[in-house]
Amino acid sequence: SVRPSWFCGVADDGLPAEDQPIHRVSLPGANASSSSSDKFAGLVSQELEAGRTVELLPHSPEAAWHLVRAFSIGQRAAEFEVCYATESDGRTRSLRVLARSGPEWSDVSKDLFKGYFVSRSTMPSKLAQKLELELRDKSSVAVHTFVDAAPAAMTMLEALAAVPSLAAKDDRLLCTAASVEGETPRLIIHARTPTSWAESSRAAEGSFVAYPPGQNASKEDKKTFWDTVHTRLQPGNPPVVMQCRGASAAWHALEALALKKGVTAEVEASWVDYTHSGQKGRALHLLVTTGQSWTEFNSTDFHQTALLKAGDQPQVRQLSQAIAGEVGKRGATSIHMFVDNVNSVYQTLKAIASVPAQRQSAGRRVVFVPSFGWFKGPDGEKSRRVLRLYAKQRSER
Repeated sequence: SVRPSWFCGVADDGLPAEDQPIHRVSLPGANASSSSSDKFAGLVSQELEAGRTVELLPHSPEAAWHLVRAFSIGQRAAEFEVCYATESDGRTRSLRVLARSGPEWSDVSKDLFKGYFVSRSTMPSKLAQKLELELRDKSSVAVHTFVDAAPAAMTMLEALAAVPSLAAKDDRLLCTAASVEGETPRLIIHARTPTSWAESSRAAEGSFVAYPPGQNASKEDKKTFWDTVHTRLQPGNPPVVMQCRGASAAWHALEALALKKGVTAEVEASWVDYTHSGQKGRALHLLVTTGQSWTEFNSTDFHQTALLKAGDQPQVRQLSQAIAGEVGKRGATSIHMFVDNVNSVYQTLKAIASVPAQRQSAGRRVVFVPSFGWFKGPDGEKSRRVLRLYAKQRSER
């Protein structure tokens, strides 16, 4: 029985409680024989039938395949959660699976037609984005692959681990795995959302909603928006929520937050759907709370982290991967862009919202602090104003 130092907490309807013992079982390696694989599956089944919570750490595609297969052939189904957990060094993150005995096989669906097929070349980030989008309207989703596709098994676990962070949720998906016989046997994983996801959505309804001005906003409109946001954004107050449906709205939102006096604004960006005049679209959702005082924030040693320059036409995917990599490596990074390029600001905000889906992020959720600065020319004179976004890993709550 072991409780790792990097135990990461679970949902109320998840597993396990903090005082329950966890039994870690070692996974077979890449060159394991079929007898070793069967022995491992039998051991996992035995532990689950005894009512124990089993911990598994799949560090390779082969280990992921052995894990999913073991969950698919036991005496009854296993219910499991998969997440990225921080190891004892405080920086490295790896996949962690916790499982317990689940439902009878007769209660587990093996329907392949409503799920997503995962190939050896499927990207975890793309799959995670599809699953997160699907779970906005539904409470469950399925992924499946060929029974011998080890890389796809790893992709499924990585994507399922990333979905909660991409959806800006604290608790993990609840999963079951099964094998499906036929001409082309498959492994299938069903995932459902915990009840806490719906509860957190209702809790967010108590936040103050601010509406950023659009492209043709007057000075008076912007001033009213700034004053409203600054008044509401105070320590101890509920968060401020904004929805940005275009470049101008994104710029006005970040401009207002960067101008906040006294304390910094700490922002988490994510994607949401909206419907307007019968038309559906996707928008950027900003959840804003108060952070450090400006004095504390300005004492940060920014030389310890990398500076990323968004440029005039940032590519969302590449910038998102760069941000994810730097946050994973150093814990934070700064992204700079010129304030007279509203589209660059908008694309950068999209990149930050997409960070949890990137493999480099290992499921990390990112928050950022906006502020203003100046670009100095060769002569040392201030020449162009810069918007600075200091992105860092979101603290566990």
